[in-house]
Amino acid sequence: MEKKKINSKNLIGQIILLLAIMGAIEFVVSSGRINKLYLASPSQIFQELLDLLTKNILLKHILATISEFLAGYGLSIALGIILGLLFVAFPKVDKFFAPFVSGLMSIPKVAIIPLLTIWFGIGFSSKVVLVFLFSFFTIFFNTISGAKQTSNNYLKVSKVFRASKFQTILKVLLPSAIPSIFAGLRVMAATGITGVIFAEMQASKKGLGFMLSEAAAVYNTPRLFLIIIIVTILSVILVKIVDLFEEKVFLKWKNS
Repeated sequence: MEKKKINSKNLIGQIILLLAIMGAIEFVVSSGRINKLYLASPSQIFQELLDLLTKNILLKHILATISEFLAGYGLSIALGIILGLLFVAFPKVDKFFAPFVSGLMSIPKVAIIPLLTIWFGIGFSSKVVLVFLFSFFTIFFNTISGAKQTSNNYLKVSKVFRASKFQTILKVLLPSAIPSIFAGLRVMAATGITGVIFAEMQASKKGLGFMLSEAAAVYNTPRLFLIIIIVTILSVILVKIVDLFEEKVFLKWKNS
């Protein structure tokens, strides 16, 4: 009960602070103390939102960005976890491929957007590949780090019971890696969205990144702030979904 009261007080305080900041911004912009080119007031941003919703423009771009993100995110999760566990289960594989993986990770992802555009065009595929590149190494190395924390006692027991490599990976290494995996998923939620936005800004005809690029070209400050807010909200929602999934599904599975 006491904890709920504290949380309620914190929430009320946060709302008051947010409203105060919004009110201050509204005042300084509306009064002309700050040029509207540099900062958009909350009322301008809200009006921009209404305009885009009325014209049925915003939703299709949001859905395009989300679909590109989810495809790349899902692919990076699947391959990152599988390869990470295999690298721990087979140390010789890890030693052989480690230099190549480190080299690939060091490539600046933004710099290869032009190449991805040449290879895959400006459509769906190039965005998915970039999200994958932004996200894969995080989940891959987090999986390795978590799996390597597996207690030796568990590994010894699996050997005593003559567990196969597959059984050891599934029943021993994977449960140990779950906390690190979910830590990586939280980071990926932000970096993956960043990857989509970058790609859409460079070469795309739809998506929030495309809208951001168009708004910047015509100095539409309210739209720029609106898109930034939407992207931020999407990232927060994705992180919360990961937290909920960990709490409701994987922790129960691990404990069982």
